[in-house]
Amino acid sequence: MLMGMSFWRKLLAVIKLLLAAAITVFCIMLLVNNAGQQTTVWYWPGKQETTSIVYLALFSFVAGGLVVFLAGASIWTYLSMRWKRARKMQATQDRHTSELHRKAGMLRQRAPASVRPVEMHSQGESPIDRMSDRTSDRTIDPMIVSEVVNQAPEPRV
Repeated sequence: MLMGMSFWRKLLAVIKLLLAAAITVFCIMLLVNNAGQQTTVWYWPGKQETTSIVYLALFSFVAGGLVVFLAGASIWTYLSMRWKRARKMQATQDRHTSELHRKAGMLRQRAPASVRPVEMHSQGESPIDRMSDRTSDRTIDPMIVSEVVNQAPEPRV
């Protein structure tokens, strides 16, 4: 049983066995010594019942186990709801990020051959001149496009 385990694990296993044996012996002695004793138990205002101490201990133990089980189930339910909410938020963030990547990919697409920049009449270097200098790049810089759109002359009516 204890082959292949380190010394400290063996020691811990022996201590646990001794502790379990001591608790078992104590419970048996408690039952034997208190089997014939009666006690009065209050369980509701104005309601009392006379019962054996053994039954009282048994029902107290069962009630304690039930409380521990319900508390653990409540904590587990709360944590699972938090984990589910966190997974949902992560999925939403992932969708949002993929949507942003998709939109960013659309900005980097090549301009069709039919689109030619409109010449502007201004002094000095214009954004169109800077754009035409980048013909080898074959991509449209969004900042330059926004400058061109903002500096475009008003249409004549």
